[in-house]
Amino acid sequence: MPDPASPLGSYSVIYAAAMRLDVKGVEDALADGANPEERNPKQETLLHAAALKGGAAIAELLLARGAGVDPRDALGATPLMYAALRAHQEVVDVLLRAGASLAPRDTHGADVMSYAAIGGLDGLVARCLKAGHDKDGVDAYGQTAIFGAAARGHAKVVDLLLQAGAAPGRALHIAAQQGHLDVVRLLAGRGVDARDPAGQTPLFVASGEGHLEVVRELLGKGADVHAADPDGWTPLHMAAQAGAIPVLEALLAAGADRTRATADGKTARDVAKRRGHAAAEALL
Repeated sequence: MPDPASPLGSYSVIYAAAMRLDVKGVEDALADGANPEERNPKQETLLHAAALKGGAAIAELLLARGAGVDPRDALGATPLMYAALRAHQEVVDVLLRAGASLAPRDTHGADVMSYAAIGGLDGLVARCLKAGHDKDGVDAYGQTAIFGAAARGHAKVVDLLLQAGAAPGRALHIAAQQGHLDVVRLLAGRGVDARDPAGQTPLFVASGEGHLEVVRELLGKGADVHAADPDGWTPLHMAAQAGAIPVLEALLAAGADRTRATADGKTARDVAKRRGHAAAEALL
């Protein structure tokens, strides 16, 4: 990260030391008069750098030398948010002991719980819930904590939020798309054929990604094998487009109609042929 005081954008001595987790280097720079609250052009402080890199010892040192625990960078994020995002539990513990606040939101409306959910820190998520955070809070992108956890396969966090009464929203879709089977198992009983804004079901997106075990799980939970999007594409079309033979076999075994055509008249076999998937074309 560049030094804001340098026209060449070079690292300051203390920032370079913090970024490479050099505790002695940070100590020496502080002894030479460096500012423990120095910022880079993105307004990230040394404490932000320690949080991002997992430098618990450096975080403790900076706090002991007077650094504020909740500075905001240009995006409104605090060190606690970054430590949570990167799942640096030791840094999270240091910051919380120093009195880090759970209240801030960044400039996109994401709170500490959202960052913790993405990082998979169920303990911090639980702490935020206990502090009164909105279990269904939405950021500027329309994403919730459960969506962030599901997207990264953090089943414990998803389970915790479900137990707290969080609405699944599009969490099942993103888990199916990413192939996170444990999360899909938690969510599949809560709207297996739910539609996303594009009119697609979890089975539809999982089929297109070739996630066989997820497809089997969804079919086992009663997913509609014929559920089509607004253009008439079905899960079978999506699997054909991907050339995903095992998924095609699973869908056909579940009763998928290989003769069903899209709105523009294409069968799954046509799609496979167009994509050059000879084995899928032969199967269909």
